[in-house]
Amino acid sequence: MKISPRLFYPYQIPVAAEAKKRWSQIIIEKDKVYTFSRQDQDLGIYACYARYEQLPGLPLHFHRFFEITLLLSGAGTNFIGKWEYPMRAGSLFFINHLEEHREVITSPTVEKLILAFLPQVIESGLTLETSSALLGSFLLSEPFCRDALASFKGYLLSGAALQRVSRSWLQLIHTFYQKSDRYKSFLIKNHLISLLSVILEESILRSPLPKRTSDTLTPCINYLHTHYMMIKDINDIIPLSMISRGHFYKLFKKNTGMHPSQYLNNLRVQKAKELLRKTTLSVKNITREVGFANESYFHRLFKSITGTSPVQYRYGGSTEAKIVQ
Repeated sequence: MKISPRLFYPYQIPVAAEAKKRWSQIIIEKDKVYTFSRQDQDLGIYACYARYEQLPGLPLHFHRFFEITLLLSGAGTNFIGKWEYPMRAGSLFFINHLEEHREVITSPTVEKLILAFLPQVIESGLTLETSSALLGSFLLSEPFCRDALASFKGYLLSGAALQRVSRSWLQLIHTFYQKSDRYKSFLIKNHLISLLSVILEESILRSPLPKRTSDTLTPCINYLHTHYMMIKDINDIIPLSMISRGHFYKLFKKNTGMHPSQYLNNLRVQKAKELLRKTTLSVKNITREVGFANESYFHRLFKSITGTSPVQYRYGGSTEAKIVQ
């Protein structure tokens, strides 16, 4: 794909120096492992357009975030785990966190789109500690959880599909580099979900999705994330799995690492954290919004999970999360 100025219009795409500077501000590296800096974990995203000249490649490294790359021009080989994949214009790759990878570049110049983000950006309640089986039950995070085999680590886009994905990506980059913080987090999250949805749709048009790890639990997990505020009895979701109660609890614990009610409580607290930081709703109203009937219980649970009270969290208290067992 030859890059045309029309592809970038009307987006404001920063020069390489600015993108590199932003990377160094947001991402830290230690022992070949890249992570988001502590202060940037709330936003949890980095996006850029990069152009390299006379670059032999990228050395072996890991990162504690999801990464997608799309090659716009150039050629080389991408080594992910023990597998290698040819890189050419239109090559799109999904790279899971802590998945080793490196690149060998064989062309004089390379142009690519890069996106790094944490799973909680697309779905509150998900973290890098969430099991791969559970991450794989969500359509937008599932591609990162595939084994490094054959074509399932990415796609080769061309023509209208490549243009469509690139433009959605550039819209995200455009917003990411805006100086105004007004609604920025909200807009970036929605642009990210839009981009991942476009990639998903284009992938479906080209090949069927591989069978996901835990299709049995998928309806239940999705129901929890969309109806967490109104669930009265966790047993009410079991019929969605079409398996016995005992098998459901065993399978749920195996895939998520916790009891369904624990998962629901942690999910509600994650949603409450969002409302505390992004709205002016009272703690009492937030308690009801996320599905708790008792405000005192909500306060105790919130503190046991986050290490701080709802009011302290709203005004900058500790945000270290832990799972209540």
